[in-house]
Amino acid sequence: MTDDDSINDDEAVGRERSFSELDQSSTTAARSDPFVQLAHYTSDLIALCDLNGKLLYLNPAGRALIGVNGSDIFPLRLTDYVAPHQMVFVDEVVVPVARNSGVWQGPMQLVHRRTAQIIDVARSTFALLDGDGTTSGFASVMRNVTSENAEQARLKREAETFHGLIENDPFGVYIVDADFKLRQVSRGAQKVFENVRPLIGRDFEDVLRLIWPEPFASEAIGHFRNTLETGTQFVAPSTVERRADIGASEAYDWRLDRIQLPDNRYGVVCYFYDLTEREAWARALAESEARLRGLSAELETRVRERTSALTAATERLAAEIERREEAQAALIQSQKLEALGQLTSGVAHDFNNVIGAMLGAFSLIEGRTTDPSITKISQLGQDAANRGAALVKQLMAFARQQVLTPQSIDLPVMFREAKALIAHAIGGNIKLRVKASADIWQPQADSTQLQSALLNLAVNARDAMPEGGKISIHAENRPAARPDHPLEMAGIDAVAIIVADTGAGMTPDVLQRVMEPFFTTKGLGKGTGLGLAMVHGFIQQSGGALRIASRPGEGTTFTLFLPRAGEATPLSIADTENFEDRPPTPAFRSIMVVDDDISLRGVIAEGLRDRGYLAHEASDAEAALKLIDSRAIDAVVTDINMSDVDGIALVRQIRAARPDMPCLFITAQNDPRRLEDEVGPRKAVHAHCPG
Repeated sequence: MTDDDSINDDEAVGRERSFSELDQSSTTAARSDPFVQLAHYTSDLIALCDLNGKLLYLNPAGRALIGVNGSDIFPLRLTDYVAPHQMVFVDEVVVPVARNSGVWQGPMQLVHRRTAQIIDVARSTFALLDGDGTTSGFASVMRNVTSENAEQARLKREAETFHGLIENDPFGVYIVDADFKLRQVSRGAQKVFENVRPLIGRDFEDVLRLIWPEPFASEAIGHFRNTLETGTQFVAPSTVERRADIGASEAYDWRLDRIQLPDNRYGVVCYFYDLTEREAWARALAESEARLRGLSAELETRVRERTSALTAATERLAAEIERREEAQAALIQSQKLEALGQLTSGVAHDFNNVIGAMLGAFSLIEGRTTDPSITKISQLGQDAANRGAALVKQLMAFARQQVLTPQSIDLPVMFREAKALIAHAIGGNIKLRVKASADIWQPQADSTQLQSALLNLAVNARDAMPEGGKISIHAENRPAARPDHPLEMAGIDAVAIIVADTGAGMTPDVLQRVMEPFFTTKGLGKGTGLGLAMVHGFIQQSGGALRIASRPGEGTTFTLFLPRAGEATPLSIADTENFEDRPPTPAFRSIMVVDDDISLRGVIAEGLRDRGYLAHEASDAEAALKLIDSRAIDAVVTDINMSDVDGIALVRQIRAARPDMPCLFITAQNDPRRLEDEVGPRKAVHAHCPG
């Protein structure tokens, strides 16, 4: 821009003031001005700007269109409400064309400043001239055509779909439009018109007279016109005529219907069936039937030959079925336990919320009193809630919801460490044998959980041998190619850890239920019935399999299959950060707590208030988004699993507007991998509720 084209600052300030006053004036005199009335009441956007592109005036319709208030428009420039990819276009094309030619017209896209919605407009921008013909600014008029563009796109898609359906139809179909021109011909009708060129768009009377002789051509034309004008369907009897173009006779069944075309005008569709072709198909069918009769005789001979071979194969199959029945029974039991695990997971999740609220409430009570009697009651309540949390933890292990740290395990070393612990647990009247050969593969599993599983099995074996007996623990390499390999570990080499005892064994009905949570054959108060359920959950979560063999009087053998290290997919663990109690700082004081559980939400909020924070509560994502728009929030604490929108989706919406908002996830379930998938490893900070 040259100095000659610019206006001085005093003039710019004066023009901005005049337009502001014009916009804010509500006097009758101002409203009587034709331009003011036009700008104020029109439904189109009208904007004025100076030579530098600074916005001087925007009418009410324009403010509503781009989502600004009256006082917000004056810092804006001409390009501030244009779609980002068109901003350069406005400066480099629209303004120069308007300056040189007087006006620029064309389509453009705006952005709603509050919702970021894209708006299609038809734009006209023209130069404003002073009395001496000097350009003093620009005016733009824009009409919202978003709905019109969407409707045109919809009509275009419908027309394309309509034409595509007709063109690809393998049967005889063609359409004549309201101007009596051939509009469209299906793939199955192309053969009838193959000698007519040009075809599409040609007068249909000419087409019929080229193909068929008189008087049939004129009669057919009359039927087409009658259906087009009256909408009366015409069904022709089977027609046999000699073609005018090829001199051969052809036979057809045909029917006419009036239809409404995508341009909303009427047309006629003709459906026809080639009887000549059907006769050819009938002859071909008769020939095929004759060949089939010959083949049938040959087939009977081959069947007899194959029957003897199949008999031998059936015998082999029966042996294979017998071998697989045991594996199938194990799979059915695994599926049953899978369903129980899903049910248990849901119950444990809800119970966790209850326990979390109880522990938090007791903790708050203890922190708010110096009365020893109340403190004692609070501690008793916390002890009871912690026992419930331990029970939930066992349920989560059965439901495969516990956090594992899988690693390669040196079994000889681990067996040596575990032997002393197991020997102490089972007592002196039971002989213990633990062995792992030096060439044993290393399994991939959580070492601590594996030791706990072996201890659990050994204690169960001890309880089954009150008079004493033997427990043997050893490991074997199990290649995937072995015929007795677990089906759920197909293609994966495994390490089998076998725990066998010489106890009383189990009956078939007990064996079917032994992995179910809370099922136990021990006396009242001697067991929770969760030990074997935890072992089963750990093995499955590790990608392995569990097999049990037991008969009354013959003892019990548990075989734990774990994937060989290097073949299992390691589980990633999201980082969990611990936060110290510290007084709030001015930059981190107001915290919003989002949870659909009113008790747990209230306890967390009260705990934050006890530590000096300003806590706000929201019961769901909708309430949270409204709250964060109306309050100054420094950080967000949110549950992951909520009834409307989960916490991860909520945080995604919050950070779209406030990317640096600190967010803490709380959950009653252990699913760190989901957080890593959503927000990336080492960015997922979450707090796990008790249990």
